[in-house]
Amino acid sequence: MRCWIASLAATVLVAAAACTSAQSQGEWIGDTVTAPSDRVLWECTVFAFEKQGFPVGAGFDPATWTATSGWRNDLNPFRGMGDARQGFREQATIRFTKLEAQQYRVDVRVEHQVNNDIARPLDLSYADWKPSDDNVEEAQLLLQLIRSQLGQADDFEPGRGAPRMR
Repeated sequence: MRCWIASLAATVLVAAAACTSAQSQGEWIGDTVTAPSDRVLWECTVFAFEKQGFPVGAGFDPATWTATSGWRNDLNPFRGMGDARQGFREQATIRFTKLEAQQYRVDVRVEHQVNNDIARPLDLSYADWKPSDDNVEEAQLLLQLIRSQLGQADDFEPGRGAPRMR
């Protein structure tokens, strides 16, 4: 009997670990970009976070080439009516990989969680966050904002100043 219980417990632990691993992987959207320097790439990332309302915080780690925003909250008084009307929060993570001079791989993920608290859905201190599907559209938008900024940066020549209108 003890062997059967130990075997069952081990199976449950393995299944839980596999589920947690799958959730931590998430849905990543990526592309290769050209940037004049690491610094410009970081600044474009800060701009993209700010433009989309993600708190910048202190989640920028140059050692691992990862930028993680704070949580962007959108509370709602309704629950159980689908994700469109349910309170949620999102956190963006952007990973960089240097490929060669001025070439980088940029991967973006926006983790999405819904608030399952029934009693006080508008109070963050009572929130009961449950994982939901990643927000792929928001990840694509963040990646496009970074691409757009780098497109403008490619035309920039230090010391030249702004282009003149004719």
